[in-house]
Amino acid sequence: MGTWEHALDGALLRRHRDWLRKKPHGEQLVLRGETFEDARLAGNDYRLAGWYDTTLRRAHLALATCSGLDAERCTFEACEWEFAKLDGAQLRGCVFRACHAVGLHLEGARLEGVRFQGTGLSRSDWGGAVAERTTLRDADLARARLAGARLIECDLRGADLQDADLAGAVFEECDLTGARWSGADPSRARFVACTGAPA
Repeated sequence: MGTWEHALDGALLRRHRDWLRKKPHGEQLVLRGETFEDARLAGNDYRLAGWYDTTLRRAHLALATCSGLDAERCTFEACEWEFAKLDGAQLRGCVFRACHAVGLHLEGARLEGVRFQGTGLSRSDWGGAVAERTTLRDADLARARLAGARLIECDLRGADLQDADLAGAVFEECDLTGARWSGADPSRARFVACTGAPA
């Protein structure tokens, strides 16, 4: 355990370096059961990577490109995700705990059983994303773009949706108790069998 490069060795380290250098025919960066602390990944390209049962603590992923990332049962603790790209990602059973994720790109992503705990998501882009059984309780989604997003059985109790773009968003069987909608226009979204939906 340690910094990203210090934690990798042998073939895994070579694959990581190939990934950063974008070598032709380089292998996909696949991580399984790894734990990294203080990884410096800001601005790097991890397109179509696969991360499974992996924990990142205090990782710097700002502006990183993780488009199409396939991640299952991963934990991200106190990580910096500002304006990183997770568009088209498949996230299952992952936890984002105390992360900074202002402007995170999640367009077209698929989230199942993901938990955002104490993670700032203001100005994040969820355009066309589908989130099922995802926890966004007390989440800061101010000025987030939820246009065309579909949220199914999600927990948004106490979420701050101030000035959020809700055009074409669909909330199905979500708990929206105590959510704040100031400056947003809920009439542009559709609410199906939700608890606490705005009047």
